[in-house]
Amino acid sequence: MARILITRIMFIFWLMLLSLSISAYAGITEGIQYLSNQVQQDSSYASELLSIATHYQSTAEALDTFYVLNETQQSGIPSALEFLQNESFQGTEYLSRLIIAQVEYGQVDSILLSRLKSYQNQDGGFGEMAGFQSTSVDTAFALRAIQAANLVNQEVELKAMSYLLLQQRNDGGWSNGKNLSQSYVTALCIQVLAPYAKGYQNVLGTITLGQTYLYSQRVENGLWGEDYQSEVSQLLSS
Repeated sequence: MARILITRIMFIFWLMLLSLSISAYAGITEGIQYLSNQVQQDSSYASELLSIATHYQSTAEALDTFYVLNETQQSGIPSALEFLQNESFQGTEYLSRLIIAQVEYGQVDSILLSRLKSYQNQDGGFGEMAGFQSTSVDTAFALRAIQAANLVNQEVELKAMSYLLLQQRNDGGWSNGKNLSQSYVTALCIQVLAPYAKGYQNVLGTITLGQTYLYSQRVENGLWGEDYQSEVSQLLSS
């Protein structure tokens, strides 16, 4: 179960890399080419120099980036999808990432969706696996997968949303467990709560408090410490 303790990568990890590539080469085309060149022997998209992410996480983010940029004809995509599907570990984050990738590339698996929904706890949140204590990160990943699969207004979705609203700390941020609020976790929660801002009166206020927290965490250079925290926080605080 060592993977349960693995460091989680932000949901736009490869978008961060793309933005860095754009700065260096002054063009989205060069950024896409950079990602295309990161295919490994196991068919994953990864860079050993950026080992904060597992190959599974970075591959899922690369596929998400290609989808957002309408680059869905990249030659490495079918093998990368197969790489994700062949992963035996199906914790909430990994399972959610797989569902998101499948939805984006037209391969929805109802069995995986049912499995993910079975992980939901009575408090509305999701833990690493079925029966594990709910966390904000796992719940946010699960909710994003549910949104991608367009399971709108189902009880599982609304309960997950309510769980995240209740997990916001007094400083406006979110954390995992009893840790202090974290910029990455806060930005991730803001992302998945944003679709409900118009339909649910209390959500907009919650998001505003979260954005205020993100602004308060900037250091002297105007960023958020680590590069990945800065990229995700800049997007979600604007």
